[in-house]
Amino acid sequence: MSLSYTIDAQRRLIVVHAAGVLTEMDVTRARDQLRQDPVFDPEFDQLFDLRDVEDIALSKEGMARLADTSILAPSVRRAFVAVTTLQVGMARMFTTFAEQRQHVTGVFRGLSEAEAWLARPGDDDR
Repeated sequence: MSLSYTIDAQRRLIVVHAAGVLTEMDVTRARDQLRQDPVFDPEFDQLFDLRDVEDIALSKEGMARLADTSILAPSVRRAFVAVTTLQVGMARMFTTFAEQRQHVTGVFRGLSEAEAWLARPGDDDR
């Protein structure tokens, strides 16, 4: 699995790119790296790009754990970009768990849609 991120402090945005097989361990490691990044701010929004994910090795329980242990503040917006049925399904499952914990999430099939949604704080229509 390849999971990388960039932080755009000016836009107050964390962009995560995932490729290959997505696992709970990979997400946990990436979170640990992100938390140690001096530019990291838990109040920044997040764009999670899943378009290059080929398979997902995450159980329902793993998704719930990831939602429970989020390093981002509940008030931030988290957009997932997914194009395949598998990617969309995984993103929607995660958002179900995250929204139960008051996180604001959206799943989009296009990058420009996700970026536009993230640019409109306070508007929860998705």
